[in-house]
Amino acid sequence: MRSMNSRFTYLLAWLKMERQVSRVDHVTSCYEEGKVLGDGNFAVVRQCRHRETGRDYAMKIIDKSKMTNKEDMIENEIAIMKQCNHVNIVRLYEEYETKHEIYLIMELVRVRSIIHLSTLCLKKCTNFQAV
Repeated sequence: MRSMNSRFTYLLAWLKMERQVSRVDHVTSCYEEGKVLGDGNFAVVRQCRHRETGRDYAMKIIDKSKMTNKEDMIENEIAIMKQCNHVNIVRLYEEYETKHEIYLIMELVRVRSIIHLSTLCLKKCTNFQAV
């Protein structure tokens, strides 16, 4: 068990080294921040647009000061997202780290598609229960 923990710790350290360390102005020079899509205990998610391509993304801005003693939690999330490549899972495209924040550039899921998906699920669950 101990060697498994040390391997996992090593993997998380390696993944963190892979992250682009930058300044906020570098991130904002690549992406134009838009409206707030949501927020939580540690992060805010904003719509953003890549300045060169004009493509829209979701930008999760994680406040590192609120992550005290929970650093592994976010590193786990990032490690899992990097490994996932499926049409039904939000994709992580880029990550940046500044002195105070971690920026995750992710696939933007339109609200309409989420509402449509939940409506389809409700219909299927209702039909399934009726049988």
